[in-house]
Amino acid sequence: MIPLSLAFMLAVAPPTGQAAAPPVQTVAEPSARPTVFLRDDRGVEIRGKLLRLDMREAVLLVGDQERRFDLAKVRRIEKRGDSLKNGALIGAAFGLLGGLLIGALGTCEPPPGVVTNCEDASPIAIGVVGGLLYGAVGAGIDALIRGRTVLYQAPTITHRTPIKPTFITLRVGW
Repeated sequence: MIPLSLAFMLAVAPPTGQAAAPPVQTVAEPSARPTVFLRDDRGVEIRGKLLRLDMREAVLLVGDQERRFDLAKVRRIEKRGDSLKNGALIGAAFGLLGGLLIGALGTCEPPPGVVTNCEDASPIAIGVVGGLLYGAVGAGIDALIRGRTVLYQAPTITHRTPIKPTFITLRVGW
């Protein structure tokens, strides 16, 4: 009896002695590919579907044409949308800190003449609830703002100007 994982590996592995065929790059199903915004070295932004991005070039489907861009002439490639994680983390941090502060400063004083079992809520519990609520609010706000995620950023080259040496002459005389 062959274990299921071994049978799967044998079924998908290429036969021994032969190299696996390279994946075929097709333009089929462009709707499944992300829409990207490519900004070239002249500042022109081109919108298209990303087909391939490697060390030398980016290949985009612009309209119904496949266009190749040399990465040496590309400043940035971005896709629409960003992670909701940063909004959720910022909201959770504010909610947690605010909840801890309110829980630490809050006191339970019943109105005069009212008999009640007044127990203060734990500042940690209030902080956790505040963090959860504000984290959800932060993620919701982040979802409403359609940002962009950078897929490629050209390396920046800084030009350093050489420092001219300055000589100071000091003469001491008697």
